[in-house]
Amino acid sequence: MATKLVSLRYFYEGVFSKTRYLGGRTFLVCRETVDLLSYTVMIENIKDHLKYTEIGGVYTWEEKSCVWKLLKTDADFFELVNACKHGGEIALYVDNVVDKTMEPMWPGVPFVVQRPRKNIVAGI
Repeated sequence: MATKLVSLRYFYEGVFSKTRYLGGRTFLVCRETVDLLSYTVMIENIKDHLKYTEIGGVYTWEEKSCVWKLLKTDADFFELVNACKHGGEIALYVDNVVDKTMEPMWPGVPFVVQRPRKNIVAGI
């Protein structure tokens, strides 16, 4: 059986609304072998390619429940990978607003501090 490949598209420097991510930029990591992917690799991409050392978190849009989901663990990340078809693309939304009043997420992932806001949706 062929190795499953997926691409990771990072959206960053945009603004979260209730149902969309507005503006900003994108960065694409093309056709990665799923066996080599992990939550840590996702965070390392943010550090190495987007050059962030502190973020508000990484989110995905859950279509069924119409909510933004904060990715916290390998299990959260692998849920996306497993749902993605061979050759498909996973959308990852980086929150660039860092809430300094929040404690960093634990367990900490090396190189990028994450301080998620209580509510990422602007104006809510």
